[in-house]
Amino acid sequence: MLKMMAELAPVATWREKRVRIEHGDVIGPDAFEKVAQLGLVVIQNPIHLALPLTGGQKNFSLSDQDAKFFIEIK
Repeated sequence: MLKMMAELAPVATWREKRVRIEHGDVIGPDAFEKVAQLGLVVIQNPIHLALPLTGGQKNFSLSDQDAKFFIEIK
């Protein structure tokens, strides 16, 4: 989706629109920089952070560095 957005309009257009993405838990650390560049507002349901492990593994986790990056761009 991020690639498609970049192909459809310049970054400034997306930043002006303040596009909101629901269920941000599906966005991985590899996309954080692009999400920030596009000015996207990511909505994360806090209850998802408390869900039990799936198959003995976490579905998603942030490193301390990634969490700091997200906090600093708000």
